[in-house]
Amino acid sequence: MGALDRLKNKIGESEYSSNFDFASCEMSQEDISFVREKEKNLARNFKKLSENTKQICSDLYEVSLKFKADKNFMAWYEANGMNKDMVSRILKRHSLYVEFPEHTSRISALSESAVKILTHKDVTFDDREAIITGDIVMAEDIKTLLLPCMEKNKKEFQKKKKEIPFNNKFSFRVYKDFKKKIKISENLSDLVNVKSEISDLKKALAELEAEITAKEKAEENKNNLKLTETFPAYKNLESGFIHVIEKEKDEYIIGIYVNFEAFKTKDKSRFLYDTTGIESFEKAEAIFNNIVMLQKVQRIE
Repeated sequence: MGALDRLKNKIGESEYSSNFDFASCEMSQEDISFVREKEKNLARNFKKLSENTKQICSDLYEVSLKFKADKNFMAWYEANGMNKDMVSRILKRHSLYVEFPEHTSRISALSESAVKILTHKDVTFDDREAIITGDIVMAEDIKTLLLPCMEKNKKEFQKKKKEIPFNNKFSFRVYKDFKKKIKISENLSDLVNVKSEISDLKKALAELEAEITAKEKAEENKNNLKLTETFPAYKNLESGFIHVIEKEKDEYIIGIYVNFEAFKTKDKSRFLYDTTGIESFEKAEAIFNNIVMLQKVQRIE
């Protein structure tokens, strides 16, 4: 692996030259020429592999952005033979390309395990930079080197997490996700997309908050009705009838008293039923308002 990585590090040079001391081995000049040529081909093909790997990561990331609106990204990549773990690994490598654009060959040469370690949530940018710009390539060596940093960063992360004004894991996870998107955004278009997502989330949360407020108000009204048992009444200015909502047992009814005296004394013999069997005051009120709106009425206080 060390020899292959050294070959990969030769990528980008206009003139390829071998680092191997052929004079130290017993090989014919013909064999040395053969090996040199193959070594040059390997370097050239590793360069192509590096560039292709980066392009794959970039293409998949750009496709993921297009699917942000309708949430069908998973369905798309599964239809193309990819799974969640595979896509996650590709996008993690892409984030490294974005952070360290001058180290394409180095990032392309990293194993999947190394990429997973470097993009761990407890590894900071400075930690990653030290590895990417250094000469450590083995995943186990990277893990050993970063483990103390990860433990330290984890403790600091937990401390900062307590300082952020969120009282549940979901809110913090959403906050952290948006913060990461902003950090890895490559251009203004990416930032605009993130801002749009935040705006959509705020709108959706506002709608949920309004729904809760409406339910709270309905419950409050219901409790008030239970305490006071007062219902609206309107006098018809043409006929003198009194339009009312009343409650009988667990149901609400809509009807009219033939005159104000009958209304005051609750004389049911002078009461005309209109709509009965309504299970909630809210429904009764909606029906009642539609009826009253068609009449010339005055509310009785």
